Amino acid sequence: MSVNSMEETNQQLLLEILNKLNNLELLIPSEVSLSDLANSCNKENNTVRKYIIANYEPEKDFYKKGGKIFVGKEVAFDVRKHYVKG
Repeated sequence: MSVNSMEETNQQLLLEILNKLNNLELLIPSEVSLSDLANSCNKENNTVRKYIIANYEPEKDFYKKGGKIFVGKEVAFDVRKHYVKG
């Protein structure tokens, strides 16, 4: 296989991966409630709440709506990663 052919194949694979990621992103909600996030991490609500309050900024990274705490998808990903490690 020539270098140009490999580069074209790699570029095509990267474009396919990017397309799949973009499609998956559409399935992820833009906001997640603290209780749903805690459930997905197999942690107590209070544990996740304390972690969010200690590591993120109110009204920027998390906010209250109707008495519930919500986070955006990026914060939700970060919190899930944190608890996967621990």
